[in-house]
Amino acid sequence: MKKYLSFLLMAFFAITASAYDFSATHTFQVMQDNIPIDYENELYYAINEDGTSVTLVQGPSKYSYYYISIPATVKYGGKTYKVTAIGSSAFEETEIGQVTMSNYIKEIQTFAFHNSDVYSVTFSQGLQTIGESAFEGAKNLGYVELYEGLKTIGERAFECRRGSYLSYIESELRIVHLPESVTEIGPAAFCGNKKLHEINLPQNLKKINESALSENPALTSIVLPPTLQLICRSAFFATGLEEISFPSTLTEIEDEAFYNTNLRVVVLPNSITKLGAGAFGHCSLLEEFTYSSGLTEIPDAAFASSPRLRKVVIPNSITKIGESAFSSCPLLSSITLPESVTEVGKWVFSSSGIQTIHLPSNLTYLSEYMFNGCKQLTTFTVPNTIQEIKNAAFNECSNLTKVVIPESVTSIGEHAFQDCSSLTDVSLPNSITTISSQCFDNCTSLQTIAIPSSVISLQWACFDGCSALNSITIPQSVTTLGGAVFRDCISLESLTIPSSVESIGGYSFSDCTMLKQLHINRTIPPTVTGYGSEPLIDSGTECVLYVPQGTKTTYQEETGYENFFDVVEENVDGTVYYQISVTTNGYGDIKVNNKIASKHKVRVNARATLKAVPSNGFHLKTLKVNDSDVTASMSGDSYVISKVTQNYKVEAEFEENPVLLKTMMGDGGQIGVRVKKGDKYTCDILTEEGWRVNTVTFNGNDVTSSVVDGVYTTPELYADSQLRVSFERTGVATQVIGSGRISDMKAWATDDGVLHIVGAEAGDVLDVYTSDGKHLTKCMSDGRSQEVSLPTHGVYIVRSAEKTIKLSY
Repeated sequence: MKKYLSFLLMAFFAITASAYDFSATHTFQVMQDNIPIDYENELYYAINEDGTSVTLVQGPSKYSYYYISIPATVKYGGKTYKVTAIGSSAFEETEIGQVTMSNYIKEIQTFAFHNSDVYSVTFSQGLQTIGESAFEGAKNLGYVELYEGLKTIGERAFECRRGSYLSYIESELRIVHLPESVTEIGPAAFCGNKKLHEINLPQNLKKINESALSENPALTSIVLPPTLQLICRSAFFATGLEEISFPSTLTEIEDEAFYNTNLRVVVLPNSITKLGAGAFGHCSLLEEFTYSSGLTEIPDAAFASSPRLRKVVIPNSITKIGESAFSSCPLLSSITLPESVTEVGKWVFSSSGIQTIHLPSNLTYLSEYMFNGCKQLTTFTVPNTIQEIKNAAFNECSNLTKVVIPESVTSIGEHAFQDCSSLTDVSLPNSITTISSQCFDNCTSLQTIAIPSSVISLQWACFDGCSALNSITIPQSVTTLGGAVFRDCISLESLTIPSSVESIGGYSFSDCTMLKQLHINRTIPPTVTGYGSEPLIDSGTECVLYVPQGTKTTYQEETGYENFFDVVEENVDGTVYYQISVTTNGYGDIKVNNKIASKHKVRVNARATLKAVPSNGFHLKTLKVNDSDVTASMSGDSYVISKVTQNYKVEAEFEENPVLLKTMMGDGGQIGVRVKKGDKYTCDILTEEGWRVNTVTFNGNDVTSSVVDGVYTTPELYADSQLRVSFERTGVATQVIGSGRISDMKAWATDDGVLHIVGAEAGDVLDVYTSDGKHLTKCMSDGRSQEVSLPTHGVYIVRSAEKTIKLSY
């Protein structure tokens, strides 16, 4: 982003460089062969805001003088001005040679001599600032001497490279003298000067900026200031530094600060508390390294590709070692990790010369690719504190012959020992349950291996390419063999798969050219898994498949077994298992011996209990076993097969529970009618002689107007609902004598035991009785809804002068 902004600035100044106020001709002498020769320059100036000084700027065309002398003052319009600055891009891409500036010059602005041919500059002793890219690309400049008073050297001020790593411009800069007054050297300020071999750093400098001295291969030594606190990213990247002494004030070295240098011995002071990734990576001559006790971690790629590194002293303060920290260090044969270390990153010793290593007791795993490609490693005993060997931990350890793995290890990752071509002896603990994908892929010297009885799965290609493997026993605990599991095991002649194995991946025995006998002791053919039609073995094989008595036809009809030379039945010693396969329709499960699965393995003559487990809101409709409906034979929610003597197909259908439409009975009880969810329900409302319908409520809402000829149809029912009806007596006065008023009084009860009376005129006296005539309460209507709490469930009578109503609650 900075580079992009720089180009924008350069473009801007190129456009505005000719913004001058006046020009002036300056005459001066140059000594040539001890003879003074007169020269003159016409230079262009812009008046500064102070009105008393000017900045030398680019004129209407580029300057082409070989000798340039910048005067202390110039006259214009009868006034004398001091020349205090060299403007942005003033001499950019010019063919000038020697420049002398007066001591009034305080600032050299951005790109002032960018890509120019200047080869000699006499700098102002009053100079305070050198701007960004001021001399960038000025390849002929060979010597720079700067004076006291200078404070800031801008970003890329003297950079000389083409913009890509180690792509140099043939610059001549060899020596730089910096004054003690400098407090800021900008990023990449002296980057990419191939011949730079001498530069001093000011004693009060606290920070060396990013790439400030990077890519200077001739720079073999440097004295760091005693006040230095921070060395930024890539500060000395790809320099020729051969030795370095760090001050006790230094607290941080950022990423790749000394990457690709010629350092041989490094001792970090204990003041350093932070070290960046790759800070000393690719140091081709580095032999010894002593860490700071102030550090808590070794960063990523700390010493990556240091071909001469032999010794590293790691203090007890270190708790973490980053990724690839010691990768590609072929002479690092032995290392001790202190007890404080609890975490190591991927590739940490990859392609190193490690032969012996002490691992701390607090470390519980071997990281991914930890010893990948460690060709000097011949034997390895995993400490009993390790619980996990992660993916590819020993991948491509081609000279590793023996590995001892303790019972503490519960997991071995994928590719863990892949391409360990010399491995002949490996002990697997009873604590693991899986041999992961490609775990021993291409272990071409492995002849036999004992699989613990704790293992339940041999995953994809775990023994693929084990060309010397001639003996292996698969224990009864194993239920799954992954695809290509024994592919290209060309020395394997016979193999027995126990009855516990339920599935075998496709191409498991592909290219097993010597395999003559494959025994599968399972009465139910293990399912051949994979993508599409992937047989177990190649076509044209001479291998015979041996299966239990009575199962030949079953195997011949099963997909994946078609390429065997022949299928032969044999008596199988050991346990026989049958399969109970379960399919369900609707929402619910069938547990077989308290387990839910689509296929269940059950020992011959064992008991199998099928238990229906409907989902919430559903019930079992039918249960079929081998196409026979056994629903009526169930005890509660279970059906028992007392002895398993064959394969069973179980089919269960679950249907959604109906909703319950409830109506009140005279004694306060309820009658519930089951209605299929989503259906409507039509009911006839039957009245006793002398009574007629007063009010019908559905879920507390008055729906009396929906009753037609004594018939009411509910809306679609999706939940349990309540239907209530109250009746009024016929044959009594329904009109007050002399008033002409007909009573509209209605009454009903709600689930909370509240009697609601509406439609009575203000002043009407209302009486409430129980069904046996007991007077419950009397009240006077105020013309609004009256509410009366009912004590118990039952039938109640509501009377006014005009109407009698009967209802139930």
